[in-house]
Amino acid sequence: MKERKIAEDTRVVVSRGEFVMLPRGYTVSETWNVVDTDNFGGDYPNERFVAWRFASEQEASVYADTVNKRAGEHSLRFLKVVKHIEIAYVLQPGFES
Repeated sequence: MKERKIAEDTRVVVSRGEFVMLPRGYTVSETWNVVDTDNFGGDYPNERFVAWRFASEQEASVYADTVNKRAGEHSLRFLKVVKHIEIAYVLQPGFES
């Protein structure tokens, strides 16, 4: 879905059975972010974003894999790739004479 401008009111699914109505003038774009998390699957991983807005999952994976390999298999922290959907209003231009 890279980027899509909404030309008319559109129903957007946000999870199973849940949706939101977006009026025209919004843009929906998909990017990939890298999250620092607990390598051992703890209950409170204390996650944080470390890199964001990659154009593709492959680009984000190259970054995360490089850092993970350098840190080693038994590192306390681990980088994972997550999809990020952004819904933004796009300002409309004024009348041009």
